[in-house]
Amino acid sequence: MGIYIDSCQIGFNVTANGGGKGADHTQGVGSMLVVDSSIQNVPVAILSAAPMTTNLTSLMLENLMIKNIEKTVQDMSGHTLLSGCSTTISTWGLETYTVPVQALLDFKQADI
Repeated sequence: MGIYIDSCQIGFNVTANGGGKGADHTQGVGSMLVVDSSIQNVPVAILSAAPMTTNLTSLMLENLMIKNIEKTVQDMSGHTLLSGCSTTISTWGLETYTVPVQALLDFKQADI
């Protein structure tokens, strides 16, 4: 992809911040893949909806170089989902899923 972000407040804002008309105007970004990219000098690289909502963006980060980042992934409540630092993220993912028996919404995050 080759996206390069430097010196801003939020690299990617993929929250469901409204917009549009009608009853359901909170649909956020469904999924985002960031490959072969660089984000530096940014307090929050990726801002997403809270993990326990249906509007959470599924994320996949692959070969992402981060430098001078406070939080790589943060939710709208301020919770850190992936800490920041200066490194190259080989592969990392975040996904929501439904537990079939209990019909509960949960999320998983992990290095892959």
